[in-house]
Amino acid sequence: MEDAHSVKLDLANHSHTAFLGVFDGHGGAMASKFCSETVHVKCAQSTALAEQDIKNIVLQTDEEFLKPDNEFRTHGSTCVFALIDFQPPANADDNKQTGADPSDPGAGADASSPSYAITVSNTGDSRCVWGTLQSDAAVKYVQCTEDHKPTNADERNRIIRASGVVSNGRVDGDLSVSRAIGDWQFKADSSLHLFEQKVSPEPDVTKFVARPGDWLLLACDGIFERLSTEQVARFITENLRENDDPVQTARALCDYSLQSGSKDNMTVVIVQFKDATEWLTKGEHQAEHPFFVEGPLHPEDASFMNAYRRFALDNGFGDKVPANIPIPDNVQATPPLLQLIAQLAHENNVEIVPAGDGGDEEPGVITSRSNDDSIEDA
Repeated sequence: MEDAHSVKLDLANHSHTAFLGVFDGHGGAMASKFCSETVHVKCAQSTALAEQDIKNIVLQTDEEFLKPDNEFRTHGSTCVFALIDFQPPANADDNKQTGADPSDPGAGADASSPSYAITVSNTGDSRCVWGTLQSDAAVKYVQCTEDHKPTNADERNRIIRASGVVSNGRVDGDLSVSRAIGDWQFKADSSLHLFEQKVSPEPDVTKFVARPGDWLLLACDGIFERLSTEQVARFITENLRENDDPVQTARALCDYSLQSGSKDNMTVVIVQFKDATEWLTKGEHQAEHPFFVEGPLHPEDASFMNAYRRFALDNGFGDKVPANIPIPDNVQATPPLLQLIAQLAHENNVEIVPAGDGGDEEPGVITSRSNDDSIEDA
């Protein structure tokens, strides 16, 4: 599996700020892995996170990955991430947005409530979608990112200026995305700035303000292989209204995409903006998590707990997941062999390929190829 992701509930050196990133690799797993380990660190080290700061962070990430001594520099990855800054009511900057319709999706929100200043950076064709539960009936959402495809007019023009061609909807007939981290073979013209190469790392940066009752999705293109953004937004909205649980919604979204015919890797991060004190671990106090907390646990689900424990350890809150959770008698534990295969693949970036001729995949293999994570604010 070539996807990677990163979630930091409390970004170092930036009070009240969370970092979420999804990185969809191609041609190998090392570029996405590098992004998941590097981008949030550079964000934490930056004294400011304005648009130009974000562009510099992405540029520096690409420059470091493309160094000649990196044997994996031909690997590539999309790079979409969101920085979420909690703002108390007194500091709320009502509905100021860049790149999104100011009347959608949260028009009419109570200005006396907290707000969340969100900055989204996108390089590639993963997506960020912002929606709301504030409306009782209508499904309201904004796709905050634009897919960077070689057939887009601006992308095609840059590719041609860099002596490339667009053939069969691909850069030089090969790569189906026109902006990415890595992919050195499309950036070898030393006379051009990286942003001017056939495949550019330059991100689009979007800013907007969310309110309690809103939700945010980051997902790789595997989720959208057979589903439109509208279908995904409707599914998330309806599920959150029904179960008020971003964890169950993220898992159900992966299942929905699989059932719709997607064969690509899937990584999903869902944020729900609400008072999440009910999800705090027993004995914790809200003051210990004043802004963002991990999503609710489901200890009755053994496969979920195994995956979630690995995720928590990787992202710095493993102490929140009990090491030994008893499995109820009526719940079947993950088969040891499949569990071992999934763990080895996770630790060594090995893609699990189902046996056979490309027909239906086995359930155990499907679950090992799909990531779903979620957080909530307190």
